[in-house]
Amino acid sequence: MIQESEENHYKLDKIDDHEPDPYVVPPYSTMHVQDDIAAAKHDVSEHDLDDMNDFARRTALLECEHLKSNIPKLEEFIPSEYFPNILLVNDTNDLVSGTGCRFKTTRYAREEKPSRLLIEYERVWPVFDRDVQSNLGVPSEAKTVDVNRLAPKATQLRVARLHLSASSLIGVGHHSTVYRGIAVKIAGSSSSARGMLEKEANIYNKLPKHLMEDWNGFNLVTPHKYPVPADAVVPKFYGYHVPKDPYIGSCHLDRSPILLVEECGVPIRSYGMNPDEWCCLTHVLRLHYANFIQNFLYERNILIQPGPLSHPPSERSFDRPSFRIIDFGRAERLED
Repeated sequence: MIQESEENHYKLDKIDDHEPDPYVVPPYSTMHVQDDIAAAKHDVSEHDLDDMNDFARRTALLECEHLKSNIPKLEEFIPSEYFPNILLVNDTNDLVSGTGCRFKTTRYAREEKPSRLLIEYERVWPVFDRDVQSNLGVPSEAKTVDVNRLAPKATQLRVARLHLSASSLIGVGHHSTVYRGIAVKIAGSSSSARGMLEKEANIYNKLPKHLMEDWNGFNLVTPHKYPVPADAVVPKFYGYHVPKDPYIGSCHLDRSPILLVEECGVPIRSYGMNPDEWCCLTHVLRLHYANFIQNFLYERNILIQPGPLSHPPSERSFDRPSFRIIDFGRAERLED
């Protein structure tokens, strides 16, 4: 174990000689998960639950829900050529208005009906070369890519569908609510809540890709004295979308933008964590070294799930947990 107290078994230069070049460790492919679901689908036994603390138990049950629904979690990056320009949202419970979502969930879960009208959303971030070239599906204020770098070949418009349901609630914050469907974050109805969601999306858009990826080997994140796995720090970013028509009928409400990120488990509970799991706090240091400050760090904003994500879901364990920092509505980038 590398320590700054000079108690290393090897000298640092010898360790460097044995260390392989860094490379990305990709998550287990979603395409393979679909093939594995029949074999991996099972209920968590009472014995397994007894051996878990509270947040581990909730995460295990969440994984089973995914398996039973035959919908694997998306844990990979979406290639730019397949990233949707347009998002057609089936909002069964009028969730995109951002009003009253804390209190509606149970009642709406029983009364849910398919929406007759798909709500059209346009992607603002991220922006790709093909968006400017095709001039499709991205609001004009987002079209800032250097046209001199564009490939000459045209790109077709990409359309995706998103089903929103109050029964898929993940969490509720002061200014927003999160639903499962990747992780779908919707702002409350106030202008401050909408502004915070836009700010969070802007931070995700600026976060370097390597902070969303797992890498081989370990990092020595000073002043922490021990090496920690070079895991991802934040969820993958799947886009920030705004409604093409923001107004809802004749009422004075408008539809919230939608932030899509990777779903990464449940909040930690510090009283049940062992010393190895406390290394998740080095994620905060890695954000700082990348010139980002989260500015609102609570237990609920650090998520845990079984790992490693390079293994099939049925082979993941809390012996190798995966952590992510979330909620960047108050975050700053020091270079801005």
